[in-house]
Amino acid sequence: MKLSFIARIRLLLGILFVLILLQFGLVLAAINGATNIFSLASDIQSIMLAFSFLIFLYIVFLINYLPFRLRQSEKRLEALIAEISKGDYKMDIQSHIADEDPNFHPLLTAIGEMLKRIDRFDDAKAAKVFEHHQRIMLLLNLLSQECLILNIDGEIIYMNDSFRRRHPEIPDNSIIGEKIIRDDGEAAVFDTISEALRQGNNVYDFKAISNNNLTRLCLNGSIVRDRKGSPDGGVFLIEREDIGKSD
Repeated sequence: MKLSFIARIRLLLGILFVLILLQFGLVLAAINGATNIFSLASDIQSIMLAFSFLIFLYIVFLINYLPFRLRQSEKRLEALIAEISKGDYKMDIQSHIADEDPNFHPLLTAIGEMLKRIDRFDDAKAAKVFEHHQRIMLLLNLLSQECLILNIDGEIIYMNDSFRRRHPEIPDNSIIGEKIIRDDGEAAVFDTISEALRQGNNVYDFKAISNNNLTRLCLNGSIVRDRKGSPDGGVFLIEREDIGKSD
């Protein structure tokens, strides 16, 4: 089993204590075996010098080793938290626990539980967003009006079924301002949409007459804005009216 940081400190301090006891024991042995005062003094001096140097080296080792081991654990935790901050909530915390100092196991376990809760919340949020998206798409497809959702560059992000049936020649993700429209009324509507996106202005009841003079096109649209209030795209509805019936 991997020793914890505190267990290592206790072990290293225990080794230091053993060295001190060994020094004390050798001094006692020298005293008991001494034949004269001069040899005793020489033996004690040798023991004290040898063990003082050894203990000094050991203390220098402790001063450098303990902070180094602590810093290594901190770096691994910093790297783990940095990965989590990037949105990686599916990390294998158990593998980190196996490699990490046991003193950090409660912290890693708590982080693992937090990631599980975040992951469950993200899954629930994604499911709810998908559900709302499906409802909105179904609702737009039920509209008799032609619906267009575009980004600020005029690229079509979404078109409902009514628009697809009316314009099968326009593919997804095309730029509305780059399409060549033969009908003058529809061309005027598309030009108005492009201009609204450029200017960032809503469109209210813009009307145009088709080439056959039988259909009136009515355009309404709203500009979508980001959190800073800058135009980010638009949603537009095109309604067709039979001129004879409306008159």
